[in-house]
Amino acid sequence: MFDGAFSITVANKTDINFSSSSSYTITAWVKPNGTQSPFAGIVCKGPSYNHYSGYQLCIYGNNGLAQISSSSSSDTGDLIIQGNTVVTDGNWHLLTLVVMAHQSASLYVDSVLEVMKMDTNMIPDFQNTDPLFIGNERNGVDFFKGAIGDVIILGRALSPNEIQTRFHEGGWYSHPDTVVVIPPPQTGFIPGNFGTSQSIGCVCFPYEALNGQFLKDGSVGYACGAAGTMLRSHDSGITWQSMGNYTNENLYHISFYDLATGVVGGNNGALLRTTDGGNNWTPIGAPFQTVNGGLENIRDIKFIDDTHVIMVGGAGNTQNPPSDGFIMTSSDAGQTWTRAKTTSIGLYSIGFNPEGNIIRVVGSVGQILFSPDMGVTWNDQSITQAGDDFLAIDYCPLNNFSYGMGTTAYGTIYSDYGASWNQNGMGSSGVQSALRTVKLTSTTETWIAGDNGVILHSTNSGMSWSRADISNVSVNWNQIVSRDAHTLAFVGTNGTLYWYKY
Repeated sequence: MFDGAFSITVANKTDINFSSSSSYTITAWVKPNGTQSPFAGIVCKGPSYNHYSGYQLCIYGNNGLAQISSSSSSDTGDLIIQGNTVVTDGNWHLLTLVVMAHQSASLYVDSVLEVMKMDTNMIPDFQNTDPLFIGNERNGVDFFKGAIGDVIILGRALSPNEIQTRFHEGGWYSHPDTVVVIPPPQTGFIPGNFGTSQSIGCVCFPYEALNGQFLKDGSVGYACGAAGTMLRSHDSGITWQSMGNYTNENLYHISFYDLATGVVGGNNGALLRTTDGGNNWTPIGAPFQTVNGGLENIRDIKFIDDTHVIMVGGAGNTQNPPSDGFIMTSSDAGQTWTRAKTTSIGLYSIGFNPEGNIIRVVGSVGQILFSPDMGVTWNDQSITQAGDDFLAIDYCPLNNFSYGMGTTAYGTIYSDYGASWNQNGMGSSGVQSALRTVKLTSTTETWIAGDNGVILHSTNSGMSWSRADISNVSVNWNQIVSRDAHTLAFVGTNGTLYWYKY
């Protein structure tokens, strides 16, 4: 939410540095809150010292307004188009500016064309190299109050049919030219979406299931989600670009070993591989079984080293009785796969030590499987008396110390210092919510998150836990992603993302 004093500033990016020869689209869902400042900025690009030059989508009075300016010192030559639909009524509205080079600029409100202005000398007539502002006009004074969600800046003109489809589906428009902008991490919990639980989407990640990783230096990141969404960032997660659509299946995990080779997996045996950093993806076959008319679902997939990859899954989510599960391994960086084990219970998560030789996977009804030889053989360490569905596991990066946690009704945490598992910390009475993701950041510090906005933090190797919930956020957290040694991303339902920088 924007409170009338907060905005996001992003340095100039070539992809959105449009000139007079550019066709482009700017679109965003907005829910203004109360009276707005004149020219209350939604998406604006131009100099921060005045309101001239560049382009902007904003609120003026009670209506949506778009402006394209060519002068750096006056409003001479401005192209201004204003809608007539009231958008300050407390409801969500879709605003879309479509610019066709040397032809026209059009403003759509809720997929309806409100105004079009023809101009064969379409401005701006110079390269707009100034910053991008979300939630503030270019003059740095007229802030937006309310929610902004699902911002897209696209390097081509959307057609009326595409705008209408986007409005009625209320979903994400995925295209290789898509540029998604989120705020850079600062100290503490910093929001990475601008919607609420009722929002159509958000400016960062549009789907409930989003999982991903950053490579070792923290600058390159990858993410995947619902309906085949795959995103990539080259600037430490400040902007994200779509890697295209190769499947309509929900994708649950993506894993890269280096800047070139990666794999991604999801529902109905959806398995893709890239060798050029995500520019192109190839479907990969594997020995999946057919269950209930479809292939098994991949729930987790990870590179162990440069050649060894492991994936786990099952017939579906937790079922009663539990669905079958599988473990598959690859020794050629994901090109071919061997079915290493079939289980009677679905599997959810993979954890391994830094050397990669010790692997554990967890699943429904307290299932824990242990491999001491990089997935060649497997031993059962299940805690059948626990009755919990283990949804996540992680290893401390400095020793053989791991956590498994999850539940169907209440939060339970188990820790392992070697050969046995013990209920740890808050136990079964501490949290009445399922716990879905865990991240060990040192030998003593651990983060766990789950449903209803629950975030747990331990600084003493799990001996005690404190609640670290984010104020007024009650989404279900799907994954904690480590960007670097000092930054985490908490990702949850409704596209919610929070950076935590420490």
